[in-house]
Amino acid sequence: MSSASFAQETVKQVITIATAVSTFTVTFADKFKAAGSELVVPWTLGASWVLFALAIFFGILTLMALTGVMASLSEAEQNSAAYRPNVRLLAGTMMLLFFLAIVATIAAGFSIVRFV
Repeated sequence: MSSASFAQETVKQVITIATAVSTFTVTFADKFKAAGSELVVPWTLGASWVLFALAIFFGILTLMALTGVMASLSEAEQNSAAYRPNVRLLAGTMMLLFFLAIVATIAAGFSIVRFV
């Protein structure tokens, strides 16, 4: 397996996890409010949704960049496809956004749940 295959699988996993966490938090956001009260979403949870969406977007761009690089390289050069600057920049941005989204989701959880 080439480095591009490993990079592609990693990007797919990040996209899947980002989609799952976003879906889960959107679906169950109303369960964390008091009965009869209006739903107030913490700003950190809203920020996490935006960051997850951006991570997914940059993940798709990374997959597109990997495809373009693989198509332009010879068979012998394809092992280094994941290390091309355009792929590294997009993948690094995706991972940074994903990490920030996870931190924002955890912060939202702490702001919703009050420890006694």
